[in-house]
Amino acid sequence: MPPRKSKPTADMLMIVKKKTAVDPWAALFRDAIVQSERKPAGPNWKRREEIRSALGFGVTKSEKMITQLVDEEKLEVFDGLEYVDGKLRRRVWYRPCANPGKKP
Repeated sequence: MPPRKSKPTADMLMIVKKKTAVDPWAALFRDAIVQSERKPAGPNWKRREEIRSALGFGVTKSEKMITQLVDEEKLEVFDGLEYVDGKLRRRVWYRPCANPGKKP
């Protein structure tokens, strides 16, 4: 007859808890993901949708206008990241250049 197994001791339970705990590197990685949202600093930054609704134009006309202003370097562009519905999404913000025609 095989020997009877003993009940788990406190030491045995600590080993199990250590194996199921979050590793420190995993916690750092998780925190880095949470903090990876990147938005523009400063005033007057707007996304295309906000500019379109402020102008009151349709999609095509406002897109052409924004593209033209960017090409003429009258609008600054900021490529960033923003959380939308719990998911990290790429976003682009625009604002008028302080010195139109010159690179910021």
